[in-house]
Amino acid sequence: MQLRDASFLVVDVETTGLSPDEHRITEIAMVRVENGEIRDHFQTLVNPEQFIPPFITSHTGITNAMVFGKPTFAEIAPELERFMQASPEAVLVGHNVSFDHGFLARSLERAGRSLTLPTSDDAEHLLCTCRLARRLLPKLERKSLKHVQDHFGIKNSRQHRAFADAEAVVDVERLLLHAVVAPRDAAVGEHAVAVEQQQLHGGEAAVEIGGGCHARAPGRGWAVVRRPPRRWAWS
Repeated sequence: MQLRDASFLVVDVETTGLSPDEHRITEIAMVRVENGEIRDHFQTLVNPEQFIPPFITSHTGITNAMVFGKPTFAEIAPELERFMQASPEAVLVGHNVSFDHGFLARSLERAGRSLTLPTSDDAEHLLCTCRLARRLLPKLERKSLKHVQDHFGIKNSRQHRAFADAEAVVDVERLLLHAVVAPRDAAVGEHAVAVEQQQLHGGEAAVEIGGGCHARAPGRGWAVVRRPPRRWAWS
């Protein structure tokens, strides 16, 4: 499969804390990217059915009053599942995707459902832009979403709100993948999953993708556009 043909579900969740078992989602956003374009999105505040601590409110701006009367996760789960099932082969993307994936999976489990992602070699289709940034931006001191988007000149006026952050991750992913794979070599094999590590081989930059598949591009001459169009220009 060509990278330009891959579909992505970019997810961001805001929560009452860090533990998927003890804490709950307060806001979720998911953006569908197909053929290099944003096609659709899902976004909602969620009643976590537990108190949002003041330090979380200071971080996200989401108050207890904002989620009062909003649907619970169990109530939004059917619509969320339908949204995800519209792209059954999509790669789930996030900045520190294990955090979003963990809360999403546990929340669906509590709602009597399950998170089913396509797999290759028993590995789920996940892509973490934070891990990509660690390998591709080694001189950037911090790899938080804010620091990476500031590095690329990406504007985000609603930091730590789910939809704004998900849109920022879409732009970060676009720029990082352009830095990984030259457009004419943007091939992803049948085992394509998350980018695991960057290595150097004989003057070429090689990135291992999932179950042993590799994408290579010349180590020199890559150009990163700091303010990309909303459409991904793979070719």
